[in-house]
Order: sequence, then C-alpha cells, then structure tokens
Amino acid sequence: MGFEEAAAAAGLGLPIVKLQASCALEAPPGSQDTLKAFDEPRFLHQTRSPSGFTDDLGEALAGELPVGERWRVHFHVPLHAAPPPPLTTTAPYLREVLDALLGGPAPLTRHIEVETYTWNVLPGAPPDLAEGIAAELDWTRRQLAALGLKEL
Repeated sequence: MGFEEAAAAAGLGLPIVKLQASCALEAPPGSQDTLKAFDEPRFLHQTRSPSGFTDDLGEALAGELPVGERWRVHFHVPLHAAPPPPLTTTAPYLREVLDALLGGPAPLTRHIEVETYTWNVLPGAPPDLAEGIAAELDWTRRQLAALGLKEL
C-alpha cells in the first residue's frame, strides 16, 4: 500500500512465505472528497500519501494529509472491479508484485491468498458474495496465466 518499488522489495532476498493479494483504493491529487463514501467505522483504513500517513481515512479527510498528493487507502476493494472515477485501485501495482515474485525463473513464493474482507462495507448495493469471490479468483488466475504459470 505504500509507494515502494515491487522489484526492489522482492530483490531484498528475504523469504516470502505468503502473498496476500489485495487492492487498495487510490485517489489522484485533489479528488480525495470522493473517498468519503469509503470512510466507515467497522475497519481502520490506514491512508498514505508520498509524504505522510494516517491511521484511518477519517483523519486523512480531516486534513492530516495533503490533498495535492495521491493517496492510497487500506480499503480492500475487489481485485477485478474498478471503483467510481476518479478513484482507481492498486491493481497495476499488484500485477508488478506478481511479476516480481512469480515471473522469474523460480518463484519467490508458492502461497497466494486472495484477501478481500470488506464486501459488506463497500458503498452502494452489496455485491453477490459468491460471484464476487469467484470473479476475484478468476482475475488472479488470469494474471498468473499471463506470467506463464500453468494450471494443474
């Protein structure tokens, strides 16, 4: 969720026992008001900008982070779905992480867990849970296949 480079982090030589595949929300500079719909009390939604960090989205929206920077919010959004514009997700970054960990000659991890637990607090109409999980797993399968991994 930070702003680290995936390949640099993967190249540190540390063992990676599990990857929790999830996407965070991203808000481009000046669009942070659109995040208000995601500010809910059940979960903490740590929020980062390149120059700062808050423990929860509400704190960031109250002015603790600069609105002139991109924000990333720890709100697990479905891997396969785009939030309402101008919000985006960290799916491109997740693809980089998958490539860094699994796209080389040998995998750097053998355990991937798809982890979205915020289905019941997503703004708008609640999605069908089984369909949503199936779509996320399919998205992940397609990303792995694009890296040349084979289904067993």
